[in-house]
Amino acid sequence: MMVRLLTLFMLAAAASPLYASEGAHGEAHGKTLLVYAVINFILFVGLIVWKMRKPVSVAVRNRYDRITTTLHKVEAERDALLAELEDAERRLADVDKEANELIEGLERAGRAQAEKLITDARAQADAARRAAELQAIAAERAASRELLERAAAELTAAARTKLEERVDSGVDRKYDELRLAGLKGAEA
Repeated sequence: MMVRLLTLFMLAAAASPLYASEGAHGEAHGKTLLVYAVINFILFVGLIVWKMRKPVSVAVRNRYDRITTTLHKVEAERDALLAELEDAERRLADVDKEANELIEGLERAGRAQAEKLITDARAQADAARRAAELQAIAAERAASRELLERAAAELTAAARTKLEERVDSGVDRKYDELRLAGLKGAEA
């Protein structure tokens, strides 16, 4: 009912300058047309805001919730990957400790045989340390790469969604058509 009254009032406000007295052409008539045009525009904008406020706020809120949820997921996955990295670093520290214990036990067994075993143990410890370091580096790189890829995918999806939302709506096209019709009418 309210929309019908507003529409009727807008039509009356737009048509009333056409029925203004013929004798009062001039500056007063131009001001009257301007006042009616401003009132008509304000009513039109008010109607659009009134009708579009709730759907737009719901859409924005939903998008915000999706982004927040995705961000929390990515943060949780990042925390899990960092925990794996810390575990690999802890295992690396344990490898050094185990190598030192092995060296001490071999020194007690005998000098001749211990010398050979010590060399072997050091070589194994170095290889294990290198392997653990490489594994830790690979885990860190994989975690960083996965985090960057997911963040890039989410940002790309958010940008696409934002661009799709900015595409001209039917209201913008209708405004352009009315404006074009007004320009053609002004030329004629």
